[in-house]
Amino acid sequence: MRAVCFSPDSRRLVSAQGGTARVWDLEDGRERVVLSGHSDVLHAALYVSTERIVTAAHDGTVRLWNAEDGTELRRWTLARSVRCLALSRDGRTLLAGTDAPDGFTVLDLERDEPVRRVCLEDAAHGTELITFSPDGTQVFIIEQRWRDTWHGARLCAFDFETGALQWVVAGGAEYLPWLNFSPDGEHVTCAFWKMGHGKPMTFHARTGAPLPSVRTEDVGARCVLPDGTVVKMGDGSVELHFQGGMVQEFPLPTDCGGERGRPVASPDGRYVSFRERGSVVLPLEVSTGRMGPARAHREDLRDLTFSRDGRQLLTYARDGTLRVWDCATGTELACDDLYRRFQIRHGVIDHFCLADGNMWVSAWPDVIVDVLTGTEVEADGGLRPYHVSWSGDGALVAHVRKDEAGRPAIVHDARTGQLLRRVPLPIKSDDARALSRNGRFLATWDGYRSPPEPRASIRIWDLERQTLYSEQFPSDTIPWRLQFTPDDRWFAYVDQPCTLVLVDLEHPERLRKVESPVPFWSFAFTEDSQCVALGGEDGQVRVCGLDGRLLGVLDGHRHTVYAVAFSPDGRYLASGSSDTTAVIWPRETWTRSTR
Repeated sequence: MRAVCFSPDSRRLVSAQGGTARVWDLEDGRERVVLSGHSDVLHAALYVSTERIVTAAHDGTVRLWNAEDGTELRRWTLARSVRCLALSRDGRTLLAGTDAPDGFTVLDLERDEPVRRVCLEDAAHGTELITFSPDGTQVFIIEQRWRDTWHGARLCAFDFETGALQWVVAGGAEYLPWLNFSPDGEHVTCAFWKMGHGKPMTFHARTGAPLPSVRTEDVGARCVLPDGTVVKMGDGSVELHFQGGMVQEFPLPTDCGGERGRPVASPDGRYVSFRERGSVVLPLEVSTGRMGPARAHREDLRDLTFSRDGRQLLTYARDGTLRVWDCATGTELACDDLYRRFQIRHGVIDHFCLADGNMWVSAWPDVIVDVLTGTEVEADGGLRPYHVSWSGDGALVAHVRKDEAGRPAIVHDARTGQLLRRVPLPIKSDDARALSRNGRFLATWDGYRSPPEPRASIRIWDLERQTLYSEQFPSDTIPWRLQFTPDDRWFAYVDQPCTLVLVDLEHPERLRKVESPVPFWSFAFTEDSQCVALGGEDGQVRVCGLDGRLLGVLDGHRHTVYAVAFSPDGRYLASGSSDTTAVIWPRETWTRSTR
């Protein structure tokens, strides 16, 4: 995340990542506008008014956009790379810090041509930070070889009207340089150091004279709220300081803290957001510590399922929350922080199942939890909560007791805890990985075989006849990506990152293969077992027939698709991604190409 910036009314936020900028609604977390057109990585995105946004990129251009519809309004081509932006208080003048040539360019937002360029003759590094003084009469920049703290940096002050250099200090700067002014604008503090001085350093804004400072390692990025509260980045937390003392500390749920996170405050001081470290934008409500938006997952989606009537979607993410959504409107109906709820009583959630519009969790000691109702049932004879496998509809759960003689495979009814099967298996280290809906077939995974034997094997057991039904030797697969089709006719596993292998359970010597042009990380079948959806590493979902024929390609995610699920009637397909979003696709989107 290269940049984040709040709108002047503090209702929306723009983020820059990769080659695009995106506008988000702070209330519900929805993506409102995508600003796409740069040919290289964006370094800056800035609201210049509620209706307009300006972006800058490594392609050397600065672009002005309509913030409501994403239309490009104006473009300036400046240099090889534009690294930072600053806006005057009247919103008419823009400063663009550049790299090779170094310095900055002054732009009038209503004119097509740059007003002037300012560059020191001995400039050796790019402009990594640029800002106006509070009264708008000065411009401050930090020159720094990109993200390199070992080759020195310079803090420079210029007269805005003339571009004349007022003073310069040579020293070193942090990986993410930052700069703040005192309330009266007389002093400037930044993550800067020079020999014989502590860091961060404070200078007189007009003369550059260093002021006495105490040597400290507290140089983490910070910003100042309108009431004078200083927001500092801690190690996995954000700290609020007022009049020299810390008054509040909030933990950050994702990896966006520490020395490489930079806080950005909203104009009204209500929110603080963060840049760098990861791809999630997290606005923090300062008064409450609530991470917003409330109705949005904050980390990768791990699994999802439709309700039986297809009206609701359940999503579970790495942030530990289970959310229920109305499929027709996208409205969040409920949210449960399972991480906090289960950590207190059962510990970390390891094995869970989302299916048939519900979620089940196997937990210690020997219980199966219906998450939506909170009902707990005890598994007859005990349960290994960290090595279980669920049937596709979540009705059955199986595990292998490797600590008992005979290594029995045990199947329970997930709703009642009743013991249904106990079948000894001639295995050593296999774990249960997939269970058919009728409870007859169990797939186990042995990934610890020694040469010259194959590196890993998948064994399909007929628990009814107590025999080994089939054994497969994938060349490269992941053990949890195994499942039976809903009609219990086929068993599927991933061989190599791009091939789905289907084993005919009536004739296990017969195999089918469904190929994908890119690695995929999830797959799911329609209820009639006629189609399969593959969640791709490229953010696309490919829907295929079981004969391998491609039916459609669905493009809507920005990162890997880790979860896919069809509605029971086959009218909809849901996909969940590491971009934290779930998308619902109507059947027409993947059948259009076959008509």
